[in-house]
Amino acid sequence: MRTRLARLLERRAQRARPFRRLTPTRIHTSMCQKDGLAELLISALAEASNNLPQLTTLKITTLNFTLSCNAGLPFWTDRLLGALMHDATSQFSHFRLAIAPGVPSSCLTTLLALQRAEEPEVTITFFETSADDLLTGLEEGRYDAGMSLRNAGAPAVKSQPLWVENVAVAVPLGSPLVAQAKITLAELLDYPVFRWPAETCLLLDQRLSFLPLSQQSIQHVTSFEMMALWVTAGYGVGLSAQSRIERAHAWGITMRPLSDGPYEIVTYLQRPHGRANVVSERFEHRAMLVARDSAACSNNP
Repeated sequence: MRTRLARLLERRAQRARPFRRLTPTRIHTSMCQKDGLAELLISALAEASNNLPQLTTLKITTLNFTLSCNAGLPFWTDRLLGALMHDATSQFSHFRLAIAPGVPSSCLTTLLALQRAEEPEVTITFFETSADDLLTGLEEGRYDAGMSLRNAGAPAVKSQPLWVENVAVAVPLGSPLVAQAKITLAELLDYPVFRWPAETCLLLDQRLSFLPLSQQSIQHVTSFEMMALWVTAGYGVGLSAQSRIERAHAWGITMRPLSDGPYEIVTYLQRPHGRANVVSERFEHRAMLVARDSAACSNNP
């Protein structure tokens, strides 16, 4: 995780543009194109003072604004500017993130660490909730963004796919299946199969429904830990994200890929349509950076 975060921060630093001094004629255009905060500042100043063209320097770094003015501006301009900056930035200094079951992963850890490194002034409030409540909360305005393993079917919610995990088989160390390099779904017919429904994979569920498995063969559990408990004890095999199974090797289970896949578990970033939030937009941009880095590492192991 540290290596991935360090790599992302280095790339961001290399792409950062140096501070440039702006002429008065370019200030208005640059500010309005930057984001809603700068547009709010420039509009209020335009209404409050005719000396706007005397503004000579602009620097915006995340939510921190640095403005330099000619000495001829009225004394109250600094007070107005300070008040406007406080009001404009305070409404964007909190970020409410809802997280559905199954989402936590090394990629999410990297994303949150990157967010904290680049925007330490933004306070994140986490909400652990169900996938259904996450969508309802986004529509009702209780959350600014959410992360789920279920693609949103609601038209009011934008769903952005991020990183992908492959489903694999969790096998107890004493099972005959350990001798196989890969396993097909058909080879699971003779074993009870433990499945955590939070790890949504529609293709996998469809294929399982076509197999002649009895209702007793597919057993749903409430967490990966419960699935690992049953598998380690020798009561059957499990289907879960490959990385989770690999991290649980010390518990007495091993991972075998599914040969008739790929069966993918996709993490989605979800945001409400039509409610722009600059902090959410920057968070989504960082999430896409982590997703691209994760895909590159998967393609080049």
